Amino acid sequence: LEKEKYTTATTNALKTYFGLTDSEISEFLSDGNSYYKVARKKLDYDVVKEFEAFCDTEEGKDIRGVVFEEEYERVYPNGNLACHLLGYTVSGNVGQYGIEQYYNDELNGSNGRAYTYLNEDYGLTNTIESPINGYNLVTSIDANIQKIIQEKVDNYMATEGAKNVSVLVMDPNTCNILALYNSHPFDPNDAYNLDAVAYQFENISPDSKYSSFEDFKENATDEDTVEALNEVWRNFAVSDVFEPGSTYKTFTISGALEEGVIQPTDTFYCDGGEQKDIYYIKCHYAQHGGHGMLDVS
Repeated sequence: LEKEKYTTATTNALKTYFGLTDSEISEFLSDGNSYYKVARKKLDYDVVKEFEAFCDTEEGKDIRGVVFEEEYERVYPNGNLACHLLGYTVSGNVGQYGIEQYYNDELNGSNGRAYTYLNEDYGLTNTIESPINGYNLVTSIDANIQKIIQEKVDNYMATEGAKNVSVLVMDPNTCNILALYNSHPFDPNDAYNLDAVAYQFENISPDSKYSSFEDFKENATDEDTVEALNEVWRNFAVSDVFEPGSTYKTFTISGALEEGVIQPTDTFYCDGGEQKDIYYIKCHYAQHGGHGMLDVS
């Protein structure tokens, strides 16, 4: 604001390179309480370099008061691959959900700082606190297995459909997790994109607050939006309780065979249930008197 030529040159450049409007710039310049305004975020680096090159020319030498701040941003080059396991980050690279949140302190490290203060002799003393890099984190996830699982589940959801499908692949020798996938994924690069919640409006109940997904996008309250997104972000495989039921009989039988407790030729009589302590545990076929005599297979 010292000279009109500075104001004119800076205003024209901000409009040309970064799309600021006259009203925006006027609002910035008229604020007498603060000389610091964040005008734009996440600028394209090529545009910034072009602007800086223009400032070095005769035509751009009168530009004043424009600075750029760098910030780190987590990028997920594989899109939604293993999204529920990874989680995502918000402003300041703060992890949310998954291993991003669990290992946030280890991954982020700390910024460096420079201090200047007066010592006992009224001289200036400088102290530098060096930055500390965050650690790398290597998981046991096999990207190929993860990709195959995702493709199979996505295809099943598109053809057969289900409320939810969750797949966990483990190495039986080490218990390492090789793949983890829940249907209804999201892109960690754009975790707040509402398109990820569209599936929640495919079968809308009559008492729903919103008549359609489009209605939700236009009229949803902040609370309803966060609730819908939380349903997408949460990891079904570790956040929900679901009894394995009959699928676990395979492990019971195989364990008993391995330990020699039973033989393949043994038979068992199912009369519809068993009394265990104060509980009577019913077979699903109890109303028909049970399954009768059964062999191991």
